[in-house]
Amino acid sequence: MKEGYWINYRSGKVFEITEHEQWIRDEGHARALGIPPRVIARFHDFVSGTDRDMFLLFLMKSAPVMRVRGHGVTVTFEFWSRSNVRPMAAIRSWAKRNAGSANALNIVNLAALPMRSLPRPARNVDWLKPLSPSRRRS
Repeated sequence: MKEGYWINYRSGKVFEITEHEQWIRDEGHARALGIPPRVIARFHDFVSGTDRDMFLLFLMKSAPVMRVRGHGVTVTFEFWSRSNVRPMAAIRSWAKRNAGSANALNIVNLAALPMRSLPRPARNVDWLKPLSPSRRRS
């Protein structure tokens, strides 16, 4: 898989994209995904390309959005949330529709870290539950 996606884990909106930063910088795309106007108003604070990583981190910290990117058989989900409940529900929903039996999932909650790698076949995602603090790996 090489596709990319933006997911709003609060609303359930999913958009397939080619490049995360350029797609979301389009104000119509940002509004459709559910980025709040106060966040869109700050887009100009970040130089396109140069500030890409800071911009994407700002977005994920400021809105309930998740960045998804395929890397061959591995799919990475990145988000910033104090709770894993809604993001994990969105990941389960996405994986049921899009992941194949050979996909591995990397789930990165930038607010909590660490990264959670799931090498199991992604098609059987019913076992994918929010990671409680007592089960986090160090």
